[in-house]
Amino acid sequence: MSKEETTEYLNIMEKERIKLKLKKSRTNIAMYRALQFQMTNDYPYTCTAGISLLTVMENGDLVPCRRMPIVVGNLLENNMYELYKNNKVLQELRKDTTSDECKNCEHAKKCSGGLKCLTYALYKDLNHKDVGCTE
Repeated sequence: MSKEETTEYLNIMEKERIKLKLKKSRTNIAMYRALQFQMTNDYPYTCTAGISLLTVMENGDLVPCRRMPIVVGNLLENNMYELYKNNKVLQELRKDTTSDECKNCEHAKKCSGGLKCLTYALYKDLNHKDVGCTE
């Protein structure tokens, strides 16, 4: 989806979330997991790939996120803690990888540049500004 379509989608979902809340429905629409970088519930989505999120694939491969196909090791051969601590990709993800064009954004400290899987998929760059950012 384009930035405009994503914004429209999130606006529709927010309206529906409010309607459900007013009806005292037990159904909740979670708005904190945006499709792309967007402000939802007054804070931006934060990608935690390689920070507090790791994915173990069925063959033992360890990747920072199920949507980021960068194999950082294999748990059948390596210790997870050692991989987490020493792998260059995971170290890079734990650094401030906010792109230079985002540095002055009021949300930069919270979002760190948005979805790393998306920017990696499009640009093979973990430091690129999220393509869905509307700021």
